Amino acid sequence: MNFIKKLFFNEKKYQEYLEIVKIDGLELRHVPRKYMTEELVKIAVIQNVFALAYVPSEYRTEELIFMAQQIDLYTGDIPTELTTQIFRIYRTMGE
Repeated sequence: MNFIKKLFFNEKKYQEYLEIVKIDGLELRHVPRKYMTEELVKIAVIQNVFALAYVPSEYRTEELIFMAQQIDLYTGDIPTELTTQIFRIYRTMGE
């Protein structure tokens, strides 16, 4: 975490956002960018694979996308919407 981000980072607030996404991963869409961390987005995606749509580009790693696909395969339901989101993310990863 860089110096500027640390300066404005509130650990208590971060923990609150972490608890919220543990309950509902889609709440990631309401988390301010300064509180987004790799840990927070992973937890959100694990809780709800559709949270992948709200993950900032710097956290959209192949590992995270693969993890979302595996979670979705495990549940036995591959919605077209998730597949579309994943392909859209893959297309923009090199930009």
